[in-house]
Amino acid sequence: MQEINLDSLSKLEYLSAVINESMRLNPSVIGIAYRHCLKDDYLTMVDGKSVFVPKGTQVYSNCAANPSNPQYWTRSDEFLPGNITCQTQCFTMLFKSDSLMVGMVKDLLARWPQHVAPVLEEAEAAMGANLKSLMMDGPQDQLTHTSIAQPAILTHSYAVLQILKKEANFNVNDYGYALGHSLGQFSALVATNALQFADAVQLVHFRGKAMMQAMQGASDPGAMAALLPATAETGDAICARVQKETGLVCQVANYNSSKQVVISGNAVAINAAIKMAKEFKVRRAVLLDVSAPFHCALMQPAADQLAVALERIRFKEPSIPVICNVTADKLAVEDMRARLSWQVVAPVKWSQSIDFCLHHNASHFLELGYGGVLTGLITQHSKETKCTYIHPALYSYAN
Repeated sequence: MQEINLDSLSKLEYLSAVINESMRLNPSVIGIAYRHCLKDDYLTMVDGKSVFVPKGTQVYSNCAANPSNPQYWTRSDEFLPGNITCQTQCFTMLFKSDSLMVGMVKDLLARWPQHVAPVLEEAEAAMGANLKSLMMDGPQDQLTHTSIAQPAILTHSYAVLQILKKEANFNVNDYGYALGHSLGQFSALVATNALQFADAVQLVHFRGKAMMQAMQGASDPGAMAALLPATAETGDAICARVQKETGLVCQVANYNSSKQVVISGNAVAINAAIKMAKEFKVRRAVLLDVSAPFHCALMQPAADQLAVALERIRFKEPSIPVICNVTADKLAVEDMRARLSWQVVAPVKWSQSIDFCLHHNASHFLELGYGGVLTGLITQHSKETKCTYIHPALYSYAN
């Protein structure tokens, strides 16, 4: 079983009270109720004092004593992770791929400059660009350009990992497996020492540029859409029918859970799939705001370029098994180059990867990232599976 000591992490003050509203949590197991303030409000604290809480603040309560009438308080030292330990094989680490906001690293750098500044310096040296300035101050449209966003997300994940290691006794080798969703695969390889951080930054920077170049000049810029609810079989059937009828690219890009898939391809084909989805009892089919149609055949030029870039990279045996996105199995060191380039055009088999871990005695997942999205997907896929989410401001939540 995992033990999370909720004593303060180096007696830290809270870093941020605002959490991504898309985060889905079920904290009842550890007796903490939460509520997202939808308007400015006054809340009664445990000591009886009334405190003003602005709109957007996430507040918590230990409701074990009186679950029907919990008293709330704003996030404080009491909810920061301290020593994080676990039993080997039961726990799996997760790394997210596409969550990015200007200023995400600012609070971390202010509080732990000794850990974060060297990470930013190493990333900038590897990229040859002022990544720190973009991550801290934006502008957002430049930061979210995929050639910048990919190394920025990787750098943020690595910075959080360094803080946890050095301030919270976090040990990667205590975990049974490491998984990363899409770009997060690189974070997982870095975390397990299979890939040097500087090499990973260069690779994902190049990967992002190659992905954008793959669609330059195209009359059809491509698109992606999420289908809910939709099984893997439903997604495959819709894509097969659209491809047959249009002759265009339409593929499943992400098998996110047993109830959600994401499709990718030519914009005309994806729009046809959205219209067709209702015939397959898909209630929601939503276009995603993406810069390119990732994980489909339209990215083949990028995959080819990345394969060449990967030839110069030295990989090592990971300290714990890394589960491969495209095979949903352990990633062997001799296959890393081929799998990472293949991943650019292949679907992310996320739900299948989670099933692999569950079938091999994993009973709890720890997510390091932003927004708790992977925790939500796992809960959607397997309601009984326990997850702990470490927010990038270094708060922990558990279901």
